[in-house]
This record gives sequence, C-alpha cells and structure tokens, in this order.
Amino acid sequence: MFVDMRFRHFILLLALMLSVMISGTLHAHAGPSSDIIQPDNDACLPVPKTQDDRQDTERAARILLLGAKDALSSGKIALLRPSLGKRIHLNFFTGINGYYSAEQAFRILESYFSTHKAISFSFSSRNFSVRNPYGFGPLTYDWRGRRQTAEMFLSLALVDDTWVINQITITAR
Repeated sequence: MFVDMRFRHFILLLALMLSVMISGTLHAHAGPSSDIIQPDNDACLPVPKTQDDRQDTERAARILLLGAKDALSSGKIALLRPSLGKRIHLNFFTGINGYYSAEQAFRILESYFSTHKAISFSFSSRNFSVRNPYGFGPLTYDWRGRRQTAEMFLSLALVDDTWVINQITITAR
C-alpha cells in the first residue's frame, strides 16, 4: 500500500508538470489586468534571436531556480519576494489552492514556512529550457516537532524578458 501511495503521488506530480508544460505560459502572458488567456503559440513567447540570447535566457532561468531552491532549503522565504510573478498559482496539500498576487503569495509562503520549517529542499528533476523551466523534488520540513517530507514543484514564466516564479505546488508524500 505504501508503494501504491508513493506511485499515486508521483503520477499526480507528473500530471501537474504536464499541465504546466501545456498551459504554464498561458497565464503568464495575459496582460496584468486581463483575465483573458491567450493561446500558446510562438508569438506569445519571445524567441531568442541568437544562440547567445538563448544561452543567456537559460542561464537566467537556471540562476532563478537554483536561487529559489537555496532560499527554500534554508527557510529564507524573503529572498523569493522579488522573483514572484504578478500572478502566481499556489497549490499546497494544506488546502491552499488558487491564483494570488505577488504580495498575497509571499504572505502565504511566509505563513506556510513559519509553521512548516524547511530543513532541506533539492531538485530531483529540473529543466532550464527557454520554453518551460521548472524544478521539483523533496522538501523536508519540521512540523510540530516531527520531520516530514513533501514534494515541491516550481515553474517559471518569462514576463517582459524577465523570469518570474509563476507556480509553486507542494504535495504530501
């Protein structure tokens, strides 16, 4: 039964990743005050003109994801604040689920990690590609004096030529 539960969580995480890969850029490219979702096509996402531009874009995604990993693994949530998108999707196993402004998302993250003290976070899988940068892996935390583990998923979106965090999902293991 334990193996079956872990397999179901793995399938859920893969489904989340697939949904983000398919629609992750849809929400990031709607205007700041627009709720209209634009189709995912090449016109939506600026394509780097040269190989150097592409490498710079991927390098920026790598820096942001690795910085977010370090901030989360050390419990320094304030370091994420400048990297949050204007509209970010949060989905936590504690019942938090929806789109929030950057300030609301920061406050929710701050509150969550004040009760779920991060011990470590590392990527078991990551992708720094220009299309869909993401990372996910185990988050170990202390909750009420007990060490527990969850799976955390982060994805990025390119908004105005700047990478921002547009989704954070934490699922129970």
